[in-house]
Amino acid sequence: MEVSAGRLARAGLYAGALIGPFGGAITTSILPEIGDSFGRSAGTAASTLTFYLVPFAVLMLVSGTFAQRWGPQRTVRIAYIAYAVTSALAASSWTFEVLLASRALQGAANSFTTPVLLAVIAASTPKEKLGRALGLFGSMQAAGQTSAPLVGGLTAEIDWRLAFVVITVVAVALAILGVPDTDAEPERGASLRSAFVPSTIRPALVAFIGWAAWAGCRSSWRSGSTTCSASARVNAGSCSPGSASSVS
Repeated sequence: MEVSAGRLARAGLYAGALIGPFGGAITTSILPEIGDSFGRSAGTAASTLTFYLVPFAVLMLVSGTFAQRWGPQRTVRIAYIAYAVTSALAASSWTFEVLLASRALQGAANSFTTPVLLAVIAASTPKEKLGRALGLFGSMQAAGQTSAPLVGGLTAEIDWRLAFVVITVVAVALAILGVPDTDAEPERGASLRSAFVPSTIRPALVAFIGWAAWAGCRSSWRSGSTTCSASARVNAGSCSPGSASSVS
């Protein structure tokens, strides 16, 4: 039973790598829907990305220090619970300002998961397996980044708020799983240089190529949509009564 619990915690460790980038990018494909809900433009709705990323980047500078004081297990559980609560707040936000505040709190909570999870991996993984473990962690982060717009777009077909409901459920599940125990001291022979091995580089390269391909396809789709819209306006203008009279 303890072995099964340990495996589940290990699986939750890598699933936790996914939820941070996933939550950060979840609004990229639903900006028009968010703007329509609050009477704002899609450009204004894009600030939901900035409000997430800025607290995340700033608090990552100190989150590791606090995690050392509180312990990684307690820190990650609290961060997951905070992530779930703030995601539920985003799902139920009644004004655009509340949504922005919830996104900022989401980013703050995520800053206490990503670096701490990396520390747990380093402390609980043998040196010979560290490269593969970090490669899997990076692949899960890339998967969260690239799958978020798809999931967000699918939920927006019903209601964009469902995207945050999904994040809330996943965060609660991760809080229950927790992370593996790391009471033992990390192996001193393990270092960042030891992670640069083929087992790390291969999945990272595959993830990068996949992300670049997805970004290129998305950019092409957007430019194609813009061109079609412009052509439609031109054609509509040429067929309008005013243009017909000017030709005659």
